[in-house]
Amino acid sequence: MEIGALRYQTPVTASAGGLSQGTLAVLPIEISLKVHFPVSSKLELFAAAGGGAYLPHFSPDAAAAQTWTAVGFTPSESLNAAFGFHFRGGLELAVGNRVGLVFETRYSTASAAGTWTLTDNRGGPSVSGKITGLSLDAIVFGLGLNIAL
Repeated sequence: MEIGALRYQTPVTASAGGLSQGTLAVLPIEISLKVHFPVSSKLELFAAAGGGAYLPHFSPDAAAAQTWTAVGFTPSESLNAAFGFHFRGGLELAVGNRVGLVFETRYSTASAAGTWTLTDNRGGPSVSGKITGLSLDAIVFGLGLNIAL
């Protein structure tokens, strides 16, 4: 059993009923069941699967936000945490008694929801809507250290 977290981000292009242009960052906090397959005394392959909470954060592109502000509106978007699943595989090379160099490929899948609002800066009505089915799916290649405590 393993508990872990990482952070990844991706650029977003504007879409109707979705996010505006900007950057989507995701912080998954995951619990995995991990199986080891020893190859030699210093090398082992592993596979893992599990689930967790995926915490998305959207940062709008400054130029896109300024365009809305120039015409008298303030956009805002917020996303809710989502539950998702992940699958990992890789190899670990022992470089000491309690330290291993890890090469890993990870696939995670989750779907987030949230809201968007466009506020009229001159006191007019605000317009808002729902964001649904926002894919947080990702394939991540990683290199890291595994330190046994």
